[in-house]
Amino acid sequence: MPLYGEGEWGECRYGLGGGCLPPDWYHIAYDSTETDILSIVEFSSALYAGTSPSGQIIKSTDGTTWTIAYDSPETRINDIVAFDGSLYAATGSSGSQGVQGITGANGVQGITGANGLTGTTFGATGIQGQTGPSGSASLQAAYDGGKTITQSTVIAITQSTAANMINLNKTNTGAGILIAMTNSGTGNDITANHWNITEPGVATFPAAVVNGLTLSVKNVTIASGTFAIDVSYGTIYLTGEGGAADDLDTITGGTEGQILILKKASAGTGNINVRTTGNGFALGSSPRTLDVTQDRLMIQWDSGLNRWCEISMGNNSL
Repeated sequence: MPLYGEGEWGECRYGLGGGCLPPDWYHIAYDSTETDILSIVEFSSALYAGTSPSGQIIKSTDGTTWTIAYDSPETRINDIVAFDGSLYAATGSSGSQGVQGITGANGVQGITGANGLTGTTFGATGIQGQTGPSGSASLQAAYDGGKTITQSTVIAITQSTAANMINLNKTNTGAGILIAMTNSGTGNDITANHWNITEPGVATFPAAVVNGLTLSVKNVTIASGTFAIDVSYGTIYLTGEGGAADDLDTITGGTEGQILILKKASAGTGNINVRTTGNGFALGSSPRTLDVTQDRLMIQWDSGLNRWCEISMGNNSL
């Protein structure tokens, strides 16, 4: 509750509400030993009062309990004023400058923020090597994503059982490549005695290096003189539209250097005439007619010419 005015005979009094109250509405907040309390001011959450005749400045933080904040050499503290963070007192009898204000307490230090979470990155687990005849593991490698391995022979594996040596399984349906190789040297990309690549829709190459090349087989029905392919096409068994004899004028979807081998699908279907009409083919003679199932026409796509160019034509007899 606020203090109001100066009491007589050294009594500091405060009212219960606004304004000065009649004598029967106040009570003594502090009964000092001084004759007079000449001045009082609020500063930095405390009350300061100037007294006489001892010239003291007394202080209270609750209005009830008072202590001596400054015992001046003067006999009177006539007035106290708070200015610019300090207290100034007007004294008597010599008029000395009053006490400098109390320095405010330091602000509370802010709470230190919590540390961020530590990020964790692990490379994918590598391939588990096959166990050799002696029972010791021949290979166990962990692959750290993006890591480059530089040495003469990166991995050497010896297989002694009929189990697969390495299984690579791609489970994502995106367009990423399962194995990608870039050869910056002069050696071969891959050297092998036998190949067997059998993913559905992709060319198979059993014994590709030593024993020859086998192209995957696709059955195709001609529609309006054409059909579409992709890189998985190799050997194509052709049937005319409705099973009747038909003309083939172009094949769409070829890749530079791609080789196709064309044949008639079955003896019970009509002849297939491969023609230069429509500018889809560059042939030694037009048309090339596949009239028996043993006939073969081998062609290759040339993107510069925008044509399927004949490599060979076999009119074969049994």
